[in-house]
Amino acid sequence: MNLTEKISRRGVLIGAGGLSAVIGGSSLYHLNHVLPLRNIAAEERFRRLQDGLIAQEGIQFSSRFFDLPAPRLRAHVIDSGHGAPVLMIHGGNSVAVAWAPLLSRLQRSFRIYAPDRPGCGLT
Repeated sequence: MNLTEKISRRGVLIGAGGLSAVIGGSSLYHLNHVLPLRNIAAEERFRRLQDGLIAQEGIQFSSRFFDLPAPRLRAHVIDSGHGAPVLMIHGGNSVAVAWAPLLSRLQRSFRIYAPDRPGCGLT
């Protein structure tokens, strides 16, 4: 057996082990995850600030909420514009409203869907 064959087998075993850990961890998370209680006052404050920022940019939009069964959460999506659909997903610990300056330009030509990722914004 040459060095390439050893590395290849080792890579496969490590990859399989890593994949098993991810799948197992994800399953445990979804089975045991309990959502924190909603803070209605904080949500309202955030929503007022979000709506004010979007209004400053001259964006016509709607905030939509979807109750998802798995993972069980209430997802928030900013919906704006007309035309071909574009999904804009923020990164890091950001929020969907961070796209507001770009939404104001794109809403003329596209239907924009900007969700707040889990743990961010109103999701």
